[in-house]
Formats: sequence, structure tokens, C-alpha cells
Amino acid sequence: MKKFLQQLRRIAHSRKILVQSAIIGLAVALITGLLASRTKEGLILFASVAATAGLMCHAPKQRSNSLRSIMFSYAIAVLVSIVVWNLIHSYPLSLSLALFIALFATSFLLFLFDIFHAPALTAVMGFLLYTGQLS
Repeated sequence: MKKFLQQLRRIAHSRKILVQSAIIGLAVALITGLLASRTKEGLILFASVAATAGLMCHAPKQRSNSLRSIMFSYAIAVLVSIVVWNLIHSYPLSLSLALFIALFATSFLLFLFDIFHAPALTAVMGFLLYTGQLS
């Protein structure tokens, strides 16, 4: 516990991390306030983008935060969302089942292609909820 508190103090005193966090928070707040719709679904999409920005800023050398991983993981999220959205309109699926299929397929593909970026899973939920058909 003592080691954890020392590390927390070190992080809190680091100007670079504090400034980066403030910039990320301010940018996402401005974008959300100015451009995003005020719906829960729109905020879920921007939460996913904010998580990506935070991860890229604070852990840029992590493999999951490489530009390749981020771009392909969001592309997979969009493709899976489109497929599940078409399934919803072809078959009567509940919200829970549709989200399960989307999250399972996305996480499976991300692991399969070794490009796992966790905020892409949030994006899948946001894409499906944002259509308005499931909410």
C-alpha cells in the first residue's frame, strides 16, 4: 500500500501527465458539448474516443495503442456493428442478445487479428445504440 501511495504521489506531481490529462479532458468536453448529440448513445461514442485519447497519451508505447491497432480495431467495430444492425432488422433480436453478439464477435476478431484495443468494444455498443433502433 505504501508503494502504491508513493507512486500515486509521483504521478500527481508530474506536470506532464497533469497537463496531458487536462488537455484530453478539455478537448473531449468541448467536442461533446459542441458537436455531440446530448443522448446517452452519443456520449458512449465519445467516451470510447476519450478512452483512446487517454491511452495514447499516457501509454503510447503499448502495442494496443499503436495506430495500426486503433485503426483496425475501430474498423472491425464498425463492420461488426453493421452486420449486427442488419441482423436486428432481419430477425427479432432483443437488445441483450444483439449486444452480446456484437461484443463477442468484436472481441473474438480483435484477439484473432492480434489488434485488441478495448475502447473499440465501447464503440460497438455506442454504434448499435446510436441507431435508435435498440434503445
